Amino acid sequence: MGNLHARNKKFKFKESGGGVAYYNPVGARLNGKAISVCVKYGKGNIKNFKIIKLKDSISLKRIGKRKEMLLPAKRDRYFDFHFIIKETKPL
Repeated sequence: MGNLHARNKKFKFKESGGGVAYYNPVGARLNGKAISVCVKYGKGNIKNFKIIKLKDSISLKRIGKRKEMLLPAKRDRYFDFHFIIKETKPL
């Protein structure tokens, strides 16, 4: 699942008409039966209908010389863990 659907709590967002709606992601429905992991990329390119260039200096600083790292998400109310990948390339 993508990071939006993997969140473990409901959240609200603004609709295009100006109203506010609540979204109940799959991760919230599985709460207590699964863990939620947010995947973060340090740098590279991903393909989401087009090639998107990424650079997250905070993730790069945290990961250091490692290629990947799994961290508990202490201050993130939506995810249990953050999985940081140093560099990504589209397939």
